[in-house]
Amino acid sequence: MASSTSESSSLFSKDTKYLFAGGVAGCASRTAVAPLERLKILYQVQDVLKTGAEPKAYGSMTQSLRKILAEEGWRGMFKGNGANCVRVFPYAAIQFAMFEKLKPVFMNPGAKDLTALQKLWAGAIAGVASVVVTYPLDFIRARITVPDSMTKQQYNGIWHALRVTVRNEGIQGLYRGMSPTVVGIAPYVGLNFMVFEGLRASAPLDDSGRPDMLYLLGCGAVAGACGQSAAYPFDLMRRRFQMTALSSNQYNGTMDAVKTIYKQEGVRGFYKGLVPNSVKVIPSIAVMFVTNEAMKRWIM
Repeated sequence: MASSTSESSSLFSKDTKYLFAGGVAGCASRTAVAPLERLKILYQVQDVLKTGAEPKAYGSMTQSLRKILAEEGWRGMFKGNGANCVRVFPYAAIQFAMFEKLKPVFMNPGAKDLTALQKLWAGAIAGVASVVVTYPLDFIRARITVPDSMTKQQYNGIWHALRVTVRNEGIQGLYRGMSPTVVGIAPYVGLNFMVFEGLRASAPLDDSGRPDMLYLLGCGAVAGACGQSAAYPFDLMRRRFQMTALSSNQYNGTMDAVKTIYKQEGVRGFYKGLVPNSVKVIPSIAVMFVTNEAMKRWIM
C-alpha cells in the first residue's frame, strides 16, 4: 500500500512538472512575438468591424506597426499580451502535459516511440483538450486586443471584459467561434507535435548526449510552419466570430461564415493576416518547443 501511495505521489509530481514546463514555454513564446500576434488579430477583424466605405486602418506590416507605435506607444505593441499569457499558460501546460500522458496510451506494445500517425492523433487530442478548457480566456484576449476606436465597447482589463461580455451576451457569448477553433486546432497542434517529434528523433546530440538545442529550434520552426498552413482559415473564422457581436456584421454559424467570407472577400479572405502570422508562428513555435525542452531538462 505504501508503495502504491509513493508511486501515485511520484506520478503527480511528474505531471505537475510537465504542466509547469509547458506553461512557461507558452508564455515565453507568445511574449516574444506579441506585436505580431496583435497585428494578426487586427488584420483578421478590421473588415468585419469597419462601417460603410471607410478605409482600412491597417495596411502593410511596417506601416501598421508604425501606426500602433505612434498612436499607442510601446505598450500598444503588447496590448492584450497579459490576457494572452493568462490564457496561454494553462493552454500550453495542458497541451504538453496531455501529449506526454497520451504517449504510453497510443504506443504499440514493445515500441520505443510513437508512429507519425500516433503523434498526430495524440497532438490533436491534446490541442482540443487545451482549447476546451481555455477558450473563454482566448475570447476575452481578442476583445481587449482590438483598439477601442474599432468597436462599440471599451474594456478596462480582463475581468471587466469578462463581466461585460457575460452581462451583454450571456455565458454562451464567451464561446463564440469555438466550433471552427476546435476543428482548426486538431490538425494544427497535431501537425506541430508530429513534425517536431519526428524531426527531433534525428537531432544531433550535444556533449551531454541530449538533442542539440539549436537544431530543436529549427525543428520547432518547421513544425509551426506546417501546422499554421493547414489551420489558418479556422483561426481567422474564430476571430471573426469573437468580434461580430461588437459590429453590425453577423454570422449564423460556421457554414454561413464560410459562405459570407468567400462571397465578400474571395479565397484570399480566409488568409488575411497570414503574412504576419507566418512571421510570428515560426519563431513562436520554435521558442515554445525549445523552452519546454529547456524547462524539462532543468526541473525533471
